Amino acid sequence: MNMKIFATLAAGIALAGCAASQTPPPPTPGSTEPAEPPAPNAEAQPGGARQSVAADGAAVERRRAADDVAPAQVAASAPPPPEGPPPSWLQKASSPYRAGDAFQYLPKDCRERVSIDAGTIIGADASGLNASFDQVIKSIGAPKEEARIKKVIALVRDAGADPIATWREIAVCDNDREVVAIGFASDKPIEVPVLVQKVMLAFGDAPGAVVRKGDVSMLVADGETFVQPAPHVFLIGKKKDAMLAAIESKAGAAGFAAARGQLIFAKGEEADATVKQTGDKIDIGLTVHLRGGAATRAKKDPKEFTTKTGDKFKEAADRLKGTALEPLGERLRAAKVAVRGADIVITGDVKRSSLVSALKSLGPSDLEKLMKAFK
Repeated sequence: MNMKIFATLAAGIALAGCAASQTPPPPTPGSTEPAEPPAPNAEAQPGGARQSVAADGAAVERRRAADDVAPAQVAASAPPPPEGPPPSWLQKASSPYRAGDAFQYLPKDCRERVSIDAGTIIGADASGLNASFDQVIKSIGAPKEEARIKKVIALVRDAGADPIATWREIAVCDNDREVVAIGFASDKPIEVPVLVQKVMLAFGDAPGAVVRKGDVSMLVADGETFVQPAPHVFLIGKKKDAMLAAIESKAGAAGFAAARGQLIFAKGEEADATVKQTGDKIDIGLTVHLRGGAATRAKKDPKEFTTKTGDKFKEAADRLKGTALEPLGERLRAAKVAVRGADIVITGDVKRSSLVSALKSLGPSDLEKLMKAFK
């Protein structure tokens, strides 16, 4: 069984607790409206500056390997101007982001789907999480790398595209290649591909060229395609033609219908997961789909698989003892496990208020211990 699935869920639940240290997230004024079916017109959605941070992380790894390859020469050159007239939405006042807007631009057929309601998890006031993020940057320990990341973060925040403050939804469609859609709310129209160019320059990478066609702005650089089809939505992937076809058809929303109302939603060949909040209670559900010999053995001896899965949760809880995340570990210990046919079904819950107390004393090494707990 792939315990990384559990680690991802646990990390997401921990982040959900961060938002509770502020007031529960009302709609951001002028930024978010109640959930309703995605609007079919392309003008109702903008692309986001979040993409830049995703590019940041990948760029960090590339620069570690190529740190001595004349970064100053690359960074000194300005990116070429965008090709084509600006999208119509770039010249209009920023429209509100509506829940679900990003889903429609993903491919209709996905082997695996994941969505994260970042707006609800983070809440209306992102200052606390931003402060924690800044502390993590300080803990990097490599002055040159830290300086690069700080420069990029300042660039993104100055553009009004701070991911922590503006991202509303993150959705992933995985077929043979992964496509990520990010819905964000900003106070002013932002052309994300142009911002990504600036991020790449800040890291010393070649910035590529932005191409505009109608209301679509696109950048292909370093093997990645960044596409912004609307004011509050942008996508990242590798298969440019497939991404453009999905944007044209706008048929991706139906596959994410079950994600509505969930903080975290995942559906795939290996596992399904949901995380939902009601008041102070966060309910977690995870179903792992066994295959091959494991599925056969689970059907023959469900008690053995129930015991083994429960033991893994207990081991994870033991590893979190003595850390700020010990309360989360104890809830893992209390999780209910059942084997139904070839599926392992896990359910549990945690109080958001207890997460808040734990996260107030969260240190830079605690999330690392969380990931190690599931190895």
